[in-house]
Amino acid sequence: MIGIWDMKMKMTNMLKVESGLVKSRNLWITSMAVLHNLSHKIAVASTSKEIMIYDLQSKKGTSCTCRIQGLPYAPLSLHYWSSSKESILCYGDVHGNVTAFLFSKTDSTNLFEPTSRQSSDKDAQDVTDVQYEKILAGQYEHVKVVTHRGHSGWTRKVMYAPHLDLIISCSTTSTNSLVLGMKEKNKTQMRTTAFNVPQGVNCFDYNPNMNIIATGDVDLMVRLWNPYVKKPVGVLGGHMTSVTHVILNGSRGQLISLSMDKTFRIWDVQRQACLQRLTGILAKGPDVLYSPVPVTLLFDEPRNRLIMSSNNLLSIMDMKPEMKDRVLSHEKPITCTKYIGRTNMIPFYQVASACQGSTITLWNIDTGQKLKQIQNAHGESEITAMVIDLPSKLLTGSSDGTVKIWDINTTACHRVLQAGSEGPVDILQVLCIKRRVIAVGWSHDICVFRDKQLMSSDFNIMPDEWSGRREHTEDIMCAVYHAPG
Repeated sequence: MIGIWDMKMKMTNMLKVESGLVKSRNLWITSMAVLHNLSHKIAVASTSKEIMIYDLQSKKGTSCTCRIQGLPYAPLSLHYWSSSKESILCYGDVHGNVTAFLFSKTDSTNLFEPTSRQSSDKDAQDVTDVQYEKILAGQYEHVKVVTHRGHSGWTRKVMYAPHLDLIISCSTTSTNSLVLGMKEKNKTQMRTTAFNVPQGVNCFDYNPNMNIIATGDVDLMVRLWNPYVKKPVGVLGGHMTSVTHVILNGSRGQLISLSMDKTFRIWDVQRQACLQRLTGILAKGPDVLYSPVPVTLLFDEPRNRLIMSSNNLLSIMDMKPEMKDRVLSHEKPITCTKYIGRTNMIPFYQVASACQGSTITLWNIDTGQKLKQIQNAHGESEITAMVIDLPSKLLTGSSDGTVKIWDINTTACHRVLQAGSEGPVDILQVLCIKRRVIAVGWSHDICVFRDKQLMSSDFNIMPDEWSGRREHTEDIMCAVYHAPG
């Protein structure tokens, strides 16, 4: 059964899910997803190896309008995303597969438009039965299927991240615990990148504003990942049992985690510190012993509400509004600050600050006055490093893989150094050394730009080759310069 509730926590309807393939007593609903661009429709996954689409406001009552049948394995998790040009319904199954249906037509009320209907049940004439094999054979013009088997165990959760154009999935296995699937043009198999976590991953969440993937892990930890780095950028410890749910709150820069013992923790993502520990909110019961995921959570970020279900109880927890009268230097968390001394080209002592929102601000250190501001300095990418090159230059590094050289007085950008020549990378430190610029942070090597390149008329500059040997076996996280002699 599926219950339909309004925002006043009153049940408006009950939906009985049925399958012609499995008896009702043997049928389990494993996941649901709202089809946002199709009015009042939801997708329901079940142990009958079907994905059923229900119309919640059908004239004949709540009814099934479409069934995707003949799936190779039972689907465990669903996720749906849509835009004005395309929509994607992806699912993970008990065999470790991740499959995505790519729909190029979004103005139809039905995702599948069959050439004929095949049904012998007189009560099911309005149901479109779609066979998985026919989709693979290309019998549905506007539907394409891409897949990968990135996991060796059950695919616990799947999500399409449009900002990354990746399908993220997880499994409770030590290898390929978190997998990023990349769609490739004219190919049915996705290219994958795998992250390994001891004992595996129960759940994850991704927030495009933070550009962070958070995982709730079997080994009691919450890990934070940069999608482009295979090692966690943060590990949050404190739970006493396995972490079953994680939710990123991008508007506050916080993370909510829940463990098997029904203990909540609220974390500050930037400081990687626990702000609050909450117990006794959810009723304890026998489901803790018998169910691997005893609770379901849904976070309503615009209203700052956490909707929870546990032991036949549906409840809402409202988060207190943040203080609005605080004076803030930046709208997003600050990542870098540098002191700028007075020179013949800079009339006053200044402080330069940068934030996750890619904004650079120059301040008068004596009066606190804001002197200049550069917005969208690196587009939407976070500024991760900053250095001052006197007498009048400011260099910033970003997660988009570039280092930009700015004039402190005019805020004009003179050069763009393409440190991440292979794509977006995290630049953790930038050094200016005797007519050279050094950048490190995303590989075992040192990225160098030499004087002859910096003095050229080119605006976009590629790195020179590092003449030294590779001395590091891991990514270089920081560097300092010591003059010889």
